[in-house]
Amino acid sequence: MTWAGALAVGVLGVLATGVTFHLNYRMIAEEGPTSAATVGYLLPVVSVALGALVLDEPLTVRVVTGMAVVLVGVGLTRVPVASASGARAGDERPKVGDRR
Repeated sequence: MTWAGALAVGVLGVLATGVTFHLNYRMIAEEGPTSAATVGYLLPVVSVALGALVLDEPLTVRVVTGMAVVLVGVGLTRVPVASASGARAGDERPKVGDRR
């Protein structure tokens, strides 16, 4: 392995992974674990879309339908649900930086 290759692996390993973990933990703290988990469902949708745009991969009806199902499912996790007391779910959780 050349020095340039080793440097590239190091930069990708430290910076890209470190930034990703930081953003993930910040999202868990601010939005909660359910919202943070939905990011994993978006990865295949983004990958398929980039494959179609960059590599001219075919988008079949089945693939587009699957993407739509995933996006609707992720969207449904973002809809606030009212509890029996009338408060929305998640209202009791303070945001990062709140001083309660």
